[in-house]
Amino acid sequence: MSDAENDELFEQLEAELEQDGTFDYYRQKQISQFQDKIQQRQNLSKRFTMFSTEKELLDTISENKHNISYNYIVVFINETFKTCQVLVEKLKDLVQSSDGRYSVYVIQATKSPFLVSKLDVRILPTMVAYLNGKNVGQHVGLQGLLADPTDVYTIQNFRLHQLIDSYFPKKY
Repeated sequence: MSDAENDELFEQLEAELEQDGTFDYYRQKQISQFQDKIQQRQNLSKRFTMFSTEKELLDTISENKHNISYNYIVVFINETFKTCQVLVEKLKDLVQSSDGRYSVYVIQATKSPFLVSKLDVRILPTMVAYLNGKNVGQHVGLQGLLADPTDVYTIQNFRLHQLIDSYFPKKY
């Protein structure tokens, strides 16, 4: 077959696909995938914050405390601990796909002496959940989140998701 015949066959195929809606289907599918990716990035930028000072964290909490449905988790970490590093990455993934019911705030425990003392944080990582600004729970370490208790890389997404859902139940 010559190039001209191939071009003609390709044009016929394109016309058929355009008429039967195949192109529209794949176009819509691709648009939907782009929209999902944009939403994930927006979730991460709006709902996941790493703070460098306790004052920044407290100011953010204070600014938002008047919002009736203000739900958040404060995660105390030591960035040199592998357990903390892995948990932070899992939380980022979770926030990206979340429905916006909560925010995650991460701070190094050494940079937050007032809150560490007030909340009696002794083991890292520690997550403290606030529903409508009220403390509703605290999770210490990775207990109950690991498939293999000796391997920090086995944090199970569904267990972390269940924990967070227990703090911030979906409204039906």
